Amino acid sequence: RLRLSATCALLERRDVIVVSSVSCIYGLGEPDDFAQMVISLRQGAEWDRDELLRRLVEIRYDRNDVAFERNMFRVRGDTVEIFPAYWKDSAIRVEFFGDEIDRISEINPVTGQAQRVLQHVAIYPASHYVTTKEKMDRALGQIRTELEDQVKYFNDNEMLVEAQRIRQRTEYDMEMMRELGYCSGIENYSRIISDRPAGSAPMTLLDFFPDDFLLFVDESHFYKNMFLYTKMRNIAGIAQTDAQKSSDMFAKCQYLDEITGGKGVTFATGTPVSNSMVELYTIMRYLQYDTLQKLHLGHFDSWAASFGETVTAIELSPEGTGYRAKTRFARFFNLPELISLFKESADVQTADMLNLPVPEAEYINEVLKPSETQQEMVSSFADRAERVRNGNVDPRTDNMLKITNDGRKLALDQRLINDLLPDEPESKVNLCVENAYQVWEESTPDKSTQLIFCDLSTPKADGTFNVYDDVREKLVAKGIPREEIAFIHE
Repeated sequence: RLRLSATCALLERRDVIVVSSVSCIYGLGEPDDFAQMVISLRQGAEWDRDELLRRLVEIRYDRNDVAFERNMFRVRGDTVEIFPAYWKDSAIRVEFFGDEIDRISEINPVTGQAQRVLQHVAIYPASHYVTTKEKMDRALGQIRTELEDQVKYFNDNEMLVEAQRIRQRTEYDMEMMRELGYCSGIENYSRIISDRPAGSAPMTLLDFFPDDFLLFVDESHFYKNMFLYTKMRNIAGIAQTDAQKSSDMFAKCQYLDEITGGKGVTFATGTPVSNSMVELYTIMRYLQYDTLQKLHLGHFDSWAASFGETVTAIELSPEGTGYRAKTRFARFFNLPELISLFKESADVQTADMLNLPVPEAEYINEVLKPSETQQEMVSSFADRAERVRNGNVDPRTDNMLKITNDGRKLALDQRLINDLLPDEPESKVNLCVENAYQVWEESTPDKSTQLIFCDLSTPKADGTFNVYDDVREKLVAKGIPREEIAFIHE
C-alpha cells in the first residue's frame, strides 16, 4: 500500500517526500504503463457505468458487493464505490445519472457516510504490473518462444520432469495473463512485458521520480567503496575494488548535479572518514566532482599530492604473531585549504557544537592472559597466513579474511573454534559473567538494567555452542532469574 501510495503521489504532484529503505530498488512495472492505465473521473463527464467497471477490472480491482476492502469496488444500482489500493481510511463513491457522472464523494468505507464532495479523482492501478492489451499480447508471444526453447533444452538433456513442470506452470500463467491480465508471480515476466533486453535492470521506485528530484542519502558511508585510479601500490587504505551500489550512486549523483546545478544530492553520515583519508576524496567525488575537475584535483594522485602523504609505521601483523612495516595514507597537510574546500559542500556538526545531553561513561579495560590452547592456535594462524601470502593455498580454501575472523572468534572464546575445547575459567566470557553478576547484585535494590553487546556467536537454536546461551546459563546458575535475561533476537 505504501509503495502504491508513493508512486501515485509522484505521478500526481510535485511536492512529494518519499522516505524509503532498500525497497526503493525493488523491481516494479513500467511507469509509463502505470500512468497510462489511470482512470480519471470528473463531475459532469460522460462515462458509461459498465465501461468504468470493465476498466476497474483491467487495473486489478476486484468486485465484491459484500466485503468492501482495499483493492475492491462494489456496485449499487447507479452508484459505484471504489476503495483505492493506496488509501487507508477513505473510499470513493461515484454516482451516475444516465451516462453522466452526477457526483463524486469521498466516503467512510465502514459507515458509508460522505466526508466531502470532489470535483475530480484519479483511480490508479492496484498493482504496478499493469500494461495494455497490445503489450500483453506481444509479451505472450515472446514468453511462448522462450518456453519452447527451454523445454527443448530440458528434453535434449533428458530432463523430462523439469520440461513438464516448466511447461505446465508457464502455460497456466499465460492463460491467466491472457484472460485476466495478471498471474501470481507476474513480476517474473516483467522484463518481457516491458520489452527490456535480457540482463537489463528492472524498473524501480526511482524510475517514477521526475528528472529533477532531490536525493537524500542517510548513512552515506555505506557507499564509500568506489573505484579510483592511482599509481600508488601496496598502500593500506587505497582500495581499487569497486562496489556496484557505489558506482550506481556516483552515476545518480552526477546526473542529478547536471540537471539541478549541483543541488540534487544530500548526504548524511556520522562517520564520513573512519579508516583512511581516501574516504574523504570519495565523498568529494560524489558531492564536488565539478569543483575537483576545475582545480585539477579530479585524479586521486593529484588530490593526494596536494593534501596528504603516506606514513610507514610498525604494526602488529593480522595473525598476531609479529610485527611488520605498513605504509598508510594517513597524514594531512595543507589542512586549512582542504577544510575550506570540503566545507563548500559539507555542514559539519560535532558533539561539542550540538551539546546533546549525554551521560558520563566510566571505561574499565580488562586485561587477560591467553590460555595455552589459544597460544597454540595463534601460532597455527601464523602458518596459515604465511601459506596464503606465498600463494600456496587456494583462496577459496583459506584466505586472510578467514584467518582474521578465526582470530576474532579465538579471542572471544576458544570454543567458537572447536566446541569440544575446555571452558577456560579465566576467559573473556567468564570474566564478563562475573562482572555482570556483580553489577546485578549491587543494582538489585534499584532494579537497574545492564546491556551486554556481543557481535559474534549469536544464538542459532541449532544446538551449537554460542556465547549468548553460555552467558545466560552461567548467570542463571549464579542465581539471576532466567526471566530477567533476554536476547535482542527474542
